[in-house]
Amino acid sequence: MATSTGHLTIEDFERLPQEQAENHELVDGELVEISGNTLKRNYLRDFLIIRLHAVVLGGRLGRVVAEQ
Repeated sequence: MATSTGHLTIEDFERLPQEQAENHELVDGELVEISGNTLKRNYLRDFLIIRLHAVVLGGRLGRVVAEQ
């Protein structure tokens, strides 16, 4: 979900307080909330990819791709 802040530049974004910039990225001048990129989530994602890859590859079912 985008947060309406007007048209921000990368310099504006870099000057934001940590609390406001955290878990956001700048897209077309707007702050966009991103999902939490935490160690726990990354570990779970990798665990599931490893398990799914074995099943999919073994059954020749296609490909498994992880997204950050």
